[in-house]
Amino acid sequence: MKKTIIVLVGLPGSGKTTAARFFKKNNIPVIRMGSVTEKFLREKGKKITEKNEYKERMDLRKIEGEDIYARLTLPCVVASLKKNDTVVIEGMMSLSEKEYFENKLKQIKIIYIESPKSVRFNRLKKRELRPLNALEAEKRDRYEIDKLGKLKLKKDADVIILNEMSLEEFNKKLESLLE
Repeated sequence: MKKTIIVLVGLPGSGKTTAARFFKKNNIPVIRMGSVTEKFLREKGKKITEKNEYKERMDLRKIEGEDIYARLTLPCVVASLKKNDTVVIEGMMSLSEKEYFENKLKQIKIIYIESPKSVRFNRLKKRELRPLNALEAEKRDRYEIDKLGKLKLKKDADVIILNEMSLEEFNKKLESLLE
């Protein structure tokens, strides 16, 4: 069977983690790129906060290169592909990461999840882990849009899902993609 890598992309609060949970429930492994930041913070004995994550992301990319998250995630993806036909990567951020994955992997399918800013910001302030206030959410958007060029990934997406619906409807859209 053909191996497939599904890459979830979207601005903060768009629904990437919700989509990842859907795939996990369907026995598809999910590799979360954001866990790289958390790993480095834990190693340094720092709390996982938006401020610490932001600084760590900036430092890692500045020191190690714009594709560092893809490079550090790739071994997990390759290992998972040995046991599975489909693997999901949650949270690709930049064209550099996309280019790195495309050079190393075959059959990448990008799903860009989009939600209105007001919906995203409301979700972000209510989320249990790593909640963001409006100022933090705006700063994170600016970083991902202006510094990483995340919206450029939307042009390269194989599928764009507008996620302003109920969880049930969102899951149905994801289910139709699996079929």
